[in-house]
Amino acid sequence: MINRRDEHGMGADAFALMFASFISKVHMDDIGSSRKRLFEVGKRIGERISDDFFMYAKPVEEMDVEKVMESVSKCFFPLYFSYTPRVDACFITLEDFCVLKYSRKTDECIEVLCGILQGVYCCVVKQDVVFEVGLRKSEYCIAVRTENERKEPVIIGMNGIE
Repeated sequence: MINRRDEHGMGADAFALMFASFISKVHMDDIGSSRKRLFEVGKRIGERISDDFFMYAKPVEEMDVEKVMESVSKCFFPLYFSYTPRVDACFITLEDFCVLKYSRKTDECIEVLCGILQGVYCCVVKQDVVFEVGLRKSEYCIAVRTENERKEPVIIGMNGIE
């Protein structure tokens, strides 16, 4: 992780370009030809950064879905992306998220983000929480659900979630 006090640290736009480039590279290498594979790549990244994240977030107890969403919005995104997404019901809305403005593969970028969140939060949740790519009111979002609440996958290109 880059120290926020370090004046030579990476800016949000530089990271966004690097992340979008990474997604394109994974896609070109045909490693990420399926969304499930992109999710797994993100999950491995999440597992690797979880120690770093929890050193700063310091969770004291198991989290339910609401606490996970609050932590994602108020801790995870501000720490790694200098961005605070809006939480609405069981959705984390990603409007004006700098990482998405440099990618033509928005749903694939969010799929990797969902995997990262799954890798980070899997060890501190009470129930099995699932992070899924969604489209809500014409905005990309991450749907956060428990395994029991999960009815059908949230799919980009369908009518979206209203």
